[in-house]
Amino acid sequence: MALQKKFVSFLFSRLALSFSFALILNNSVLAQDMLLGCNPKWTGVYAGIGAGMGGWAIDNKFTVDGHAITATETAGGFGGFGTLIVGYDYLFPYSILAGVFIDGDLGHLSGTMGNGGLVGTINETGSWQLGARLGGTINSVFLPYLSTGYSKAHFDSVNFDIDLPGGAFTGLSVPGFSAGGWFLGAGLEGKITANWSIKGEYRFAFYNRDNLLASGTIDGAVPVSGLYFSEKPVVQSFQATLIYKI
Repeated sequence: MALQKKFVSFLFSRLALSFSFALILNNSVLAQDMLLGCNPKWTGVYAGIGAGMGGWAIDNKFTVDGHAITATETAGGFGGFGTLIVGYDYLFPYSILAGVFIDGDLGHLSGTMGNGGLVGTINETGSWQLGARLGGTINSVFLPYLSTGYSKAHFDSVNFDIDLPGGAFTGLSVPGFSAGGWFLGAGLEGKITANWSIKGEYRFAFYNRDNLLASGTIDGAVPVSGLYFSEKPVVQSFQATLIYKI
């Protein structure tokens, strides 16, 4: 809940900053001469390519028969990714724009996750989003907007070591998983020419809790049975994308 409150505050502060930034640029001589004269196109199909940085946090614990046997701990990781997007926008009267899109990210967001005296490395390797956005153009050049939709992210398997310097592999592991959930975002897009534009977007994705069946042995000797690893990820990211509207 605290993370959600911080995000809402961040979202509105960045949206206000986007409007201010757009107004400042729009009133400049450069924006008037170079951008307003190009008759920007907002309605239509588009595709784009970009890159970004992100970080995840995962609340995790070990459970048996649905009951926690360790305290809930939070792990974190970060890294970079590349992104591809396709979508469709429609510009309504009064400069209101609405659109739908699907995008996919491939990257390496890595971190260490531990609980109960065990520790292991986990990587988020990719995600995809199906979403919608709503915004309003400013002098046909800039588009501050909000986005939301469904998201799914993939995390690799984890092999646990003993949480000590030089700790040996315990023989315990949990499989890779794909977590589903939803996202909220805020962004600003600016036209370069009639068809080309650049956008930057901040997103916060909330994923559902998964319970993963652990396998292997403890200390290489005692087989595990009925032990689950319960995890709930959230992911923050910022991406910059070059867009071409057909």
